[in-house]
Amino acid sequence: MSLSGTRIEYAIHCLLSLVDPPQDVTPSSRDMATFWSISPSYIAKLFARMEKAGLVQSVEGIRGGNRLARPAHAITVLDIVDALGPLKILCSSAAIYVTIARCFPNSPRTGQPTAPVPSTP
Repeated sequence: MSLSGTRIEYAIHCLLSLVDPPQDVTPSSRDMATFWSISPSYIAKLFARMEKAGLVQSVEGIRGGNRLARPAHAITVLDIVDALGPLKILCSSAAIYVTIARCFPNSPRTGQPTAPVPSTP
């Protein structure tokens, strides 16, 4: 599953749909696929990855669907990107990866820099 801006956008839309649903409603991936006009199988793949990453929980049964696995304020865009797969190399400059590692030192995708980070003037 390659990472694309569209995939991230769809995942964010779906997660936002789960932030404050009406009481006793757990939207299904099929409901969200219909609402956002996206393939149900595509949404199901996104939810499978987000569930594995601990962002959502699936609820079984007649009123089954999906819900956030943790409070919305505890989910970051980086969490969503990490859940959807490895980042593609966007440029060949090592400086950008040093900057990313500085901003997100504990991310499983960037990790700690292996060399000392040079100070910027």
